[in-house]
Amino acid sequence: MSATLTPRVLVLLATRNGAEHIDALLQSLSAQQGVDLRVDVADDDSSDGTPGILAVHANHDTRFRLLTLHEAGGSAAANFLRLFRAADLSEVDFLAFADQDDIWHADRLICGVDQLRAHQADLWSCATRAFWPDGTQRVLQQQAVMTAADYLFEGAGQGCTFLLGGGFARQLQPLLIEHAARLHGVFFHDWAVYAAARALGKRWIFDSSVHLDYRQHGSNEAGARASLSGVTKRMRLIHGGWYAQQVALIADWVAELSPADAGLRGWRKARSRLARVVWMARNGRRRRSDRMLQIFAAVTGYL
Repeated sequence: MSATLTPRVLVLLATRNGAEHIDALLQSLSAQQGVDLRVDVADDDSSDGTPGILAVHANHDTRFRLLTLHEAGGSAAANFLRLFRAADLSEVDFLAFADQDDIWHADRLICGVDQLRAHQADLWSCATRAFWPDGTQRVLQQQAVMTAADYLFEGAGQGCTFLLGGGFARQLQPLLIEHAARLHGVFFHDWAVYAAARALGKRWIFDSSVHLDYRQHGSNEAGARASLSGVTKRMRLIHGGWYAQQVALIADWVAELSPADAGLRGWRKARSRLARVVWMARNGRRRRSDRMLQIFAAVTGYL
């Protein structure tokens, strides 16, 4: 696509029981500047007023398309992945994900487009401003310094900040279709996308600028983690075996995409508990505090 043409961006919006906050998100999507916008929406059997709100908005803004997908959803990740598999990407220059309860800044998409073009990169994500009902706000920066194998143990941040180049999106789509059953238990679609990008040698840009407001409430599937409750929740997931299961699913996904992946080979070669601790200290998650929790999981035999 010529850089002089308006970039064509497809946003995938997965919804379920989001009536309380979704109108603010829809308005912020409609207000995106500098792009030729299209939004595909799939609702996952909402029991509140979400479908009605979506229908009214789509009637007023024809850029929004409400899809009826017969494939089962059941989780936010499954809903996003079925949207991705069903999307018509033939005339898409860029692809993004939208959570139902955030508020996008008007420049969220065009800034990502400009960054990807300027650096000839494949994927982009940005910082967010978390906000709570009591008025508290905090900027959440992503750790931009990658390790050799962080993608086996974490995603690149919130999927609502991602922007994928159309070429990578079209490369990834048939792989998501082919390996749909393998990805069935993956809890985070954004982690699966990040792992695929790294395994396939794609270039990622972490932008330290804030381009969306990230709403925090009791129903967040994954919210801001820099709190005692966030650490406690993660410790429970480690001890319950959930985290090890997710790592195993992502490792199998990477193995399908790139059997000779260096990070995967190193992880699987570290078989003893001590070897895993040493290896993860060097090659694990990007943020040091996250890596310490990961090492704790290895020390205690939960990873």
